[in-house]
Amino acid sequence: MSPHRSIEGRTRRAVVAGLGAAGLNLFGRPARASTEPGLAGHAARSGRVFGTAVRSPDLTWNATLRGEVLREAGLLVPEYEMKWDILAKTPGTYDFTGGDRLASFAEAHRLGLRGHTLVWHLALPPWLPGTLDAGEARRVMEAHVAAVAAHYAGRVQSWDVVNEAVDPQGPDGLRASLWQRALGADYIPLAFAAAARADPKAKLYYNEYDLECDTPDQDVRRAKTLEILTRLRREGVPVHGLGIQAHLQAGRWPYDAGKFARFLAAVAALDLDLLITEMDVSDRLLPASEARRDATVAALAGDVLTTFLTEPRAVGVVTWGLSDRQTWLNDLPTHRRTDGLPQRALPLDRDGGRKPLWTAMARAFDGAAPRP
Repeated sequence: MSPHRSIEGRTRRAVVAGLGAAGLNLFGRPARASTEPGLAGHAARSGRVFGTAVRSPDLTWNATLRGEVLREAGLLVPEYEMKWDILAKTPGTYDFTGGDRLASFAEAHRLGLRGHTLVWHLALPPWLPGTLDAGEARRVMEAHVAAVAAHYAGRVQSWDVVNEAVDPQGPDGLRASLWQRALGADYIPLAFAAAARADPKAKLYYNEYDLECDTPDQDVRRAKTLEILTRLRREGVPVHGLGIQAHLQAGRWPYDAGKFARFLAAVAALDLDLLITEMDVSDRLLPASEARRDATVAALAGDVLTTFLTEPRAVGVVTWGLSDRQTWLNDLPTHRRTDGLPQRALPLDRDGGRKPLWTAMARAFDGAAPRP
């Protein structure tokens, strides 16, 4: 079979057979549920991690979700509670309540914690002007990075320092943003340097989306991302890894395992780690049948994760939510299914049951060679 293919072209029978070969049935329910580890347990077998994005109110008040998280995850990421507009409602004043609650939960249960995100073109507080000169932009950005990274120093293991700086149609391949307009591409190394000063022990990541599939737009995005990382390494900027969001869309784009693997190898050659940071799989374009959707979603995720985990510098996988109850894809009109059915984008169904996506992820972790 050609490696250049659309996942929708695979048959459900082939998907089921593949999952069965892993010793797990189509619905992801192991024969002995009481002894089957969570995804974090499967990831740990090869020295990797599995985590999920969470909201502190859910962990506080929702015992069902809390149990699911503790069963499946070894790493937590705040879905929104470390973003600038949440932390700083007024200039110079920070409220870390939500993030601190997540940090305390992680510590109490011996879970890792990632920070998301320090510098982004979105989630800016309304008091921040839409235009700044270079000097003021640098001062404001560096002050924010310093305040947040220093507050969580020793508690957050890694940060998404700069998020989504690339736009294939933008000037020089960069997204036009408050920071880019004021500082050009220099805002990226400046942000990393500020984060390293505030917390020298944290691992610092550049985080980007649409890096996995085979389209001209994603070709450009991969090339520009590699260019950014190469510059940072060449200039001695403290960057430790690339975050690959992996918001996948089943049935939309072809997937070329070889092309993705070559990109991962090029990033690793820069002496950088790789982490999937926001994974989910949209089924918006798939037929209504739950069985067909689940099989197609699982097959795409399995292909991408198998390629990803073949790279020795791949350290783990984080999903953007754990259960279909939580997926953001049902919240935005541009991402909802046109038939009104809820999306089935995450490893657990709305009742917390393990789905074919969970099975595909477990299988990918189990098949990964141990990290050196």
